[in-house]
Amino acid sequence: MLIARGKPVLGAVRMIGVAAQTYDHWRSEYGSLKLARSSAWSVAGRAKA
Repeated sequence: MLIARGKPVLGAVRMIGVAAQTYDHWRSEYGSLKLARSSAWSVAGRAKA
């Protein structure tokens, strides 16, 4: 939501308490997922909770 309001990605990441290095690692790991795969991953994550 912050990004949709024009906040730069790294600024939004910092505002929610995530380090830039953590964001970069996450993005390199999961940033290239296709929508279908990321949706399935999201559903699997909710099932564990």
